[in-house]
Amino acid sequence: FLVIEILVGLLFKDKNIKPTENIEQIVEFAKEARINGVLALEEKVKDIKDPFMKNALIIFGGVSSEHGVSCVSATSVIRNIPKDKYNVVMLGITKQGEMFLYNGDFNNLKNDGWFDDKANLKKAVISTDRADRGIIVFNENGYEKIRIDVCFPVMHGKNGEDGTMQGLLTIAGIPYVGCNTMA
Repeated sequence: FLVIEILVGLLFKDKNIKPTENIEQIVEFAKEARINGVLALEEKVKDIKDPFMKNALIIFGGVSSEHGVSCVSATSVIRNIPKDKYNVVMLGITKQGEMFLYNGDFNNLKNDGWFDDKANLKKAVISTDRADRGIIVFNENGYEKIRIDVCFPVMHGKNGEDGTMQGLLTIAGIPYVGCNTMA
């Protein structure tokens, strides 16, 4: 087991992850390495998100005449976020006010095509429970909570630039970029 931990430690070295903190994942990787070889294990490790990175929530869209402008602006924000420091979490709001976690290509935002990408959508809400400090994502097995370290509310017009979203984020205890509710 120590040899496997050292091997996995070497594979994780660039991700700043301590193997002993991810023991269940390590055991699964060890099984995979035994079955498919070390190269398969190395490929799997590349896709793991660093648990020490911050989660940056990008909120876009909204019930506003400027819904499309918000989607285009969000594309620029996402493109320029340093991906080596932040896990980007995209929360889209439809023109009808429904919220969805979007895990697809952020380039689909600029033409408002994100909502047509059903395979990458999951119903979600911003939790107002300050203990969660994040979003709740609903799936077929129930729900999961994603803790958010910082939010970029990239919304324009009504419910975006009038302090409404900032008020919700304040209640939720989620730090955000930009003006507060009174500005």
